[in-house]
Amino acid sequence: HPPDRSQPMEPEDLELLRRAIDADDARALGAVLARTRLDVRAVPFAEHVATVVDAGVERPDGTEWHALGGRSAWCRTRGGEGTDEAALLSCADYARARDATRCAALVEILAKAHVMEHPRTAPCGSDDDRPSSEHS
Repeated sequence: HPPDRSQPMEPEDLELLRRAIDADDARALGAVLARTRLDVRAVPFAEHVATVVDAGVERPDGTEWHALGGRSAWCRTRGGEGTDEAALLSCADYARARDATRCAALVEILAKAHVMEHPRTAPCGSDDDRPSSEHS
């Protein structure tokens, strides 16, 4: 159920990430990213135990997976299974959607720095995608 290119995190950290981007607070975003070691190109998600209240008693009712865009998948006793692909957003996607320009700029810088540190993750067809023996 977790999305492709996903990275799990604690629900509290996902909420801090969302709040930082919603406020376009690059400093707060940087602090969360540094503490969680989140790959900014990934889709962060948190797993939640879904509950239901019957006659005033709360009990488990399945599992939900939340991403920056909200509930992205669920497997519930009452409500079946489902997915919401639109909720699967990377930090860059979410920052653009929220018009958080400072956070989007930070994420872009961090993504480029990651590619420079790990050239094997460069896009296909780039010079860094060739085996190291081919570099001049």
